[in-house]
Amino acid sequence: MKLIAENIKHFRKQHNLTQIDLAQKMGLSKAEIAALESEKMIPTVEHIYQLCQIFRCTPNDILINENNELSKDVIEEGKYLDRYLNSIKKSLEDLKKQRNTFNEKGINPEKELEE
Repeated sequence: MKLIAENIKHFRKQHNLTQIDLAQKMGLSKAEIAALESEKMIPTVEHIYQLCQIFRCTPNDILINENNELSKDVIEEGKYLDRYLNSIKKSLEDLKKQRNTFNEKGINPEKELEE
């Protein structure tokens, strides 16, 4: 995340903004901006979007280094999100199977809960 934190700080200074200025533009606190710039807080997709609007840059400018390499943190976060989404997908598939089982047995769970 060091790359992202450094890029946020670089762009903020390049645009002559203080942490307070940037915080006000993003609807965050000065402490949250400090946390973003010191690797204590991972920026959300919404944060990246806001930063791009404020700095008039692309997400790549914030997330990719000078060698066109994606930040390792972004890659790791992507792997985590992929695992999380796969877990949700599996849970939904399990729920569909349960619903089909109930339907095959003539059970209506909503009706059972009403009684």
